[in-house]
Amino acid sequence: SFYIAQLTKGYYVMKKSEGADQLRGIYYENVTAVHPNTGAVTHKIENQLRVRVEIDTPSQGVFRTARAQTDIFKDVESSEDSLKWKTLFEFDFQTHRNGIWVSTGDWHGKAKGKYQFTILSAQAFLLTVIPTAGQGHTISGFKEVVRSFWDGVGPAGLCFVVLIGTKVIRNMGGNTRRKLQTRLPQAQAATTTKSK
Repeated sequence: SFYIAQLTKGYYVMKKSEGADQLRGIYYENVTAVHPNTGAVTHKIENQLRVRVEIDTPSQGVFRTARAQTDIFKDVESSEDSLKWKTLFEFDFQTHRNGIWVSTGDWHGKAKGKYQFTILSAQAFLLTVIPTAGQGHTISGFKEVVRSFWDGVGPAGLCFVVLIGTKVIRNMGGNTRRKLQTRLPQAQAATTTKSK
């Protein structure tokens, strides 16, 4: 059927393998489409892949994918014995003067070509693919970092809380002092009146 708009978002979910210099995970695409006549929105998961990143040195390794044969959300990779792993690209990162890591080389996907993989920070990367024929594309990735309330307000927030706390304590102390100053003469007058 024909759709007026279609948006495809790809997702990688990766974890470090225990005892190995390897990352394992999954890749999938969430395809959202809007039907032009009804306006109905549909979502479907496509292009489910198993992913392995084999790390040879801190800056070199191989990125491999295999078409998943079972549901990637329910079954673990080890239940798929007949996976056909294909090398998508080999990486060899060079650190630039500004601290950004960049790797370039051959892309072995469906459309052969070149790639540039740039790690911008511990939380973000850009992977640009330039096929020999056709139009290239860029994949941007990021790691979601869960932050607490205090991470958001930082040291300035802590200073603000201390400042307000100090003001409150001083005002409470000031009110108590004023009450004592008012009551002390009253108490002295009351004791003087009783003794007469």
